[in-house]
Amino acid sequence: MRHAIPHAAIYVGVTLASFVSVSVWQASDDGSLIGTSLMANQAAQDEPVNVILNHVKADKRQQYETFLFEGLLPALRDNAKTDPLARRVLEHTRMLLPNEANADGTYTYIWLMDPWVEGGTYAYGAIITAARGEEEARKYLKMEQDSQSAPQIRYRVRDSEQWKTRIP
Repeated sequence: MRHAIPHAAIYVGVTLASFVSVSVWQASDDGSLIGTSLMANQAAQDEPVNVILNHVKADKRQQYETFLFEGLLPALRDNAKTDPLARRVLEHTRMLLPNEANADGTYTYIWLMDPWVEGGTYAYGAIITAARGEEEARKYLKMEQDSQSAPQIRYRVRDSEQWKTRIP
């Protein structure tokens, strides 16, 4: 038996899904809600953007992701609850995960700071220390350092302004 869904219901559902998907709300440890925008907060024409490449050893991917998702990200989220600059860093930073290994067997994780928040704290150790203390920071920094196959590669770039993602 087929059920027909009226076109109006589909339209309302799509519109509602679009509206709801603008932000994701996550419960923090203390029960409060933290909203994160899903809309791109991209740099304006002359704002700096940082791109950082991290090359991770094949056998250390899980360790690196533990550092990212159990150490660094929760610490940054905690700091963002009380520090407006940390919140801006969190809102304007993305981590791109690799889908496949590089030719040499390493995996490249890419940070995009778009835009770079002037005065914001991006140093892993400082972020984790502020939220969890020096001992936790040392533990996670060792995990991060042991997983790297090469030093970070950093680029400071800017928006092209000629390349538009929106159709006029």
